[in-house]
Amino acid sequence: MESSQPLPSISQSRPPKHKRVKLFVPDNDNEISIQQPLPPQPPSLTPEYDFYCRCGSREHGDLQEESEVAIQCDNCERWSHVACQRDGRASNLAKKEPFYCDTPDCAPYSDRVFLAQIRRPEHTNSFTMYRPGKGALARHGKYWYPVRIKSCRQLGGKITLYTVKWWRHCSFKLDTQPPLEVGEGDLVDALYGDHKRRRMIRLGRWTHAHEVPQHEDVIANFRHIPYSVNIDEALAPHSQLLTNILEQPDPAKMRNAVPVLGYLADLSEKTGRKQTTVPYCGDLSLTDCAQIANWVYHHIPGASKQIVNWLNCATYAHACTIMAENILAEHHSAAPDMDSKSLPTPEEEANAILQAAWLDLQLSCDMSAMDVDVDLECLGILEQRMFELSLAAGAAGNEQWGKDAGTHQDRWNPYEGLPEHWNHGDRDPYAPEFEGELDVRGFHIHSGRLH
Repeated sequence: MESSQPLPSISQSRPPKHKRVKLFVPDNDNEISIQQPLPPQPPSLTPEYDFYCRCGSREHGDLQEESEVAIQCDNCERWSHVACQRDGRASNLAKKEPFYCDTPDCAPYSDRVFLAQIRRPEHTNSFTMYRPGKGALARHGKYWYPVRIKSCRQLGGKITLYTVKWWRHCSFKLDTQPPLEVGEGDLVDALYGDHKRRRMIRLGRWTHAHEVPQHEDVIANFRHIPYSVNIDEALAPHSQLLTNILEQPDPAKMRNAVPVLGYLADLSEKTGRKQTTVPYCGDLSLTDCAQIANWVYHHIPGASKQIVNWLNCATYAHACTIMAENILAEHHSAAPDMDSKSLPTPEEEANAILQAAWLDLQLSCDMSAMDVDVDLECLGILEQRMFELSLAAGAAGNEQWGKDAGTHQDRWNPYEGLPEHWNHGDRDPYAPEFEGELDVRGFHIHSGRLH
C-alpha cells in the first residue's frame, strides 16, 4: 500500500460531505447492501482525497477490491474504514450523529462516547449486535472462533450473510479453511449475561489477545500480511538489484544506485564496527512495512531461508526506499512544468528522486506508531466480555463456556492466564449457577483464575 498522501490544499476541491460511502457495489441485483444510510449515488473517491485509516491503509484501490465502506471524520475530514473503528461504533450512528476518528487530534471526542459501552453491551437485534467492526464468535465445524465483522449483506428474503475476518492465531484443523462469509445462525456475540447459551458453545483454540505482542507481532508475522498490487508493481522491476544487495553488496559500485549501502559503509567506518541494521522506515505505515517484507520473502531468491540477513537490513531498507521513491515520483509528476532550459536529464531526475526518497526515509516521522492492530483490539474487547467475572456479568461470567456441550478444542482451558483485572471480586465464584447444580469449587481451583 502507498504511504499517506499530503493533505489537499485549501483551494483543492473536496468530495461532497457524505457520512458514509460504499466504495464497491456488487453487480448482482439480488445482493443488497444493508450498510445504511448510504448516499444514493456516492462520489468516486480518488487518491487526491486524504484517506488515513487507523489499520494502516492509505489508499482507495484496496478498498474497492474488498467492498469496504468508508466514513469521514467530522473533525479532521480524513476518510477511514467503518469496520476498523473501535467496537463497531462507526456503523451504528444516528442520522445526524457526528463521527470522530481515533487520531490523536480527534480521539478526545470519540472517547466520550466509547468508554461507557465496553463492559455492558446492549442486546437489541442482530444488526446492532453484528455490525461492522464488532467482535464475535463464528462457527467452523463444531467449534467457535473469534472474528471481526467487516460487512454484511442481505440476499433475497431474510437471509443475511456477514463478511468476517478470522483471528489470525486461531488453531484450525490443518485440512480446513474457514469461510469468508457466515450466516447469522453461525454467529454469536460475547453472550454477556447469557449463561445458558454459553454452556452450549464449544470454543476452538486460539491465542489470547493479551498473549500477543502488538507492534512486534505485525512485523514478526509479515508472512501473514499479503502484499498489495501496488507494492508488487513498484518492487518487481528491481528484483535483481535487491537480490544483488542480499547476495553481493558492493558499496563502492552501488553507492549511487543503493543509498543505504553508502550509509552503512560510512557508519561502519565511523564506529569501527560493521553495521548492518537500518532503523528507518520514514512515514511508511506498519502495514506497509510488513507487506514489503512479505514481498521480499517471496520474490528474492534465498530470502525465505535467511530472514535475519535482510529484515531491517540493506535489502529491506532499499525496498522501502523504492516505495518512498514511487510516492515522491507521483508528486513530482503532478508538479507544474519547469522551464525546459532548466530540466534535468531523465537519469539525473531519477537519481535525484531516489536520493530524496532515502533522505525522506531517514527524516520523516514514523507514522507506524499511530497504526493500530484492529484485529487484536477487537479480540481484546470481545474476550473481556466473554471472560469477565463480575456481579454485572452474573452467572455467565463464572466459566460457563461449553459446560453442556463438551470440552473445547484439544481440551483447551480458555480461562488459564487471563488478566487479573477481569475478575472484579464482587461476585462469589463458587455459588451454584442455578437450582440443582453441584458446587463447582474444585473446577475453579484448577483453572488457576482465582487468587
